[in-house]
Amino acid sequence: MSSSDQPNTTPERGEIFELTGLRGIAALMVALLHLNFDIAGGFGDIYDDITRTGFLGVDLFFILSGFVIAYRYNYVTRFQSGAYLKFIWFRFWRIYPTHFFVTLFYVPVVAAAYLLGRHVDAMRFSVSSLVANLLLVQSWLGSDAMTWNSPAWTVSAEWLAYVVFPALMTLSSRVPRSLVLLNCAFLLLSVPALFFIFDISGAGFTGLVRLFPEFLCGTLLWRLYEQNRTRTRTLDVGLGIVLVLMLTCGLYVPVDRPFLALPLFAGAIYLSCRSAGFVSRCLSSRAMVFLGTISYSLYLVHWPIFSLLRGVLPAATPLSARLVIGLSVAILVAALAYRFIEAPCRQYGKRLWGSGAGLAEFGLVRRRP
Repeated sequence: MSSSDQPNTTPERGEIFELTGLRGIAALMVALLHLNFDIAGGFGDIYDDITRTGFLGVDLFFILSGFVIAYRYNYVTRFQSGAYLKFIWFRFWRIYPTHFFVTLFYVPVVAAAYLLGRHVDAMRFSVSSLVANLLLVQSWLGSDAMTWNSPAWTVSAEWLAYVVFPALMTLSSRVPRSLVLLNCAFLLLSVPALFFIFDISGAGFTGLVRLFPEFLCGTLLWRLYEQNRTRTRTLDVGLGIVLVLMLTCGLYVPVDRPFLALPLFAGAIYLSCRSAGFVSRCLSSRAMVFLGTISYSLYLVHWPIFSLLRGVLPAATPLSARLVIGLSVAILVAALAYRFIEAPCRQYGKRLWGSGAGLAEFGLVRRRP
């Protein structure tokens, strides 16, 4: 490996805890939407309207991911480089193990359903879709079907963004500074425009029309942040207003045009990095950082947990109890998944990279003497 191909040796940049808190909010948005399948209308129209846009938590994830990945790995601009190899290796160990174990959780459940003669969706739980899920390519293959663990289509889409990240980073860097904000607006407004023009589901393969503009917007927001990192109390007021508007957008955004709310999500991300005050402290509080830390595990485990509870809880269980039990169990399982799967596997991947032993087995680096 030539010296020009060596990974960047600059120490990893510190975590922006407000963004970690935002990740927790994004996971909760999606979880509350899926819980609403059981309690729709039970808590009244206001609750129903607020949770109906919970799927936009996915879009918050996509924009936030573009920002954070650019923030940490902006030096990864070439495919044929040690920096890119290290980036892909670390991202793999970040997202794959939890996805792998949650996907495999379904296998004995589906097998038992077949053996007991229960109805099983043959398309969703096919062997070919299982292979695609295990390879993390289910969203690349031209189908909008959400198979096995349904929320995992976004993980597949995100993995594609990682694979082509050098190209996305290069594209972002070529936008003139004076046009960065204008391009952010264009990218975010292109999403509702595409949904207006085309009749698409916006999940699976067509979910990529959400991923790429939003991920690119995130990288551009990072460039804005790099130009001015100062924090002010004035912006904290703006952050509070934007967060309230973002979390209540289901009350006023047109039902058939939910993606018009995307600029609020971008604003929340940028202001979270620049504000200092009460709202900023709330986002970076211990509780919010904890929720954000386990947010990836929560996002992956909440669907099977809710599905199990739907079959286990008595029909007479009060709706408020369903809400509390569902969220509590999902957060508990997510915390356990983070503690015993996600975090240890990430550390294992780092140790493998540090030793070079695991990489040598794949012929990616020479074994040390």
